[in-house]
Amino acid sequence: MPFSFPKTKLALWDPTPLGDATSMQLAYYRNPKLFVAEKTLRLVHRHAKQSENKDFFCFLLGSFAVDDDEEGVTLTVDRLDPGREVAGRSDKIPTALLPGDFLIPCIIDTQGLVSRDTNVHTSEDFNVAFKMLYHYCCSKETIDSSRLLVMRGRINCIENLDHLTLELQWAAVTVGITFEATPINAIPIIPTALARNLSSPLNIAQVQG
Repeated sequence: MPFSFPKTKLALWDPTPLGDATSMQLAYYRNPKLFVAEKTLRLVHRHAKQSENKDFFCFLLGSFAVDDDEEGVTLTVDRLDPGREVAGRSDKIPTALLPGDFLIPCIIDTQGLVSRDTNVHTSEDFNVAFKMLYHYCCSKETIDSSRLLVMRGRINCIENLDHLTLELQWAAVTVGITFEATPINAIPIIPTALARNLSSPLNIAQVQG
């Protein structure tokens, strides 16, 4: 005998709101904030000066945190990863990433030529960023807010005698969809064998996924 379900979703739970709806999107209330430690910038400049290339490519590492008021996110950059070259690839890859690290690919220009028209993202960078976000949003992985934001940076170094000026340029790509979450009464879940399995660390969905 085929299964039959209620013809309306209203029979499954009480949709009466218990409060105001909350809009969820990384830049809904304000743009992400970025803090970069001075010691990290000095280290970046030193590595770039020692490089033989005009543009020194590296990675900036930091942490991603939701603000206390839950209306924005803050990125704190405090480490440098010069990256390492791999045979057969034209670009570098990170040396070692730790759990929770937020990664920002960055180009350092030590020639002192500053242009307001400099593009931080190339068309290929955008293409890669879109593919990464699409793949993550379509996967079965647990949602991690930090992975919904893709950033790149460019730092122009201008030296004049004993003075050093750094111009920092940043560009970010994130998901534009906004979710509206409305609180309702808790839905009772019958503790069946299937429910216990789905709540366990190694559940059927993950094994088959």
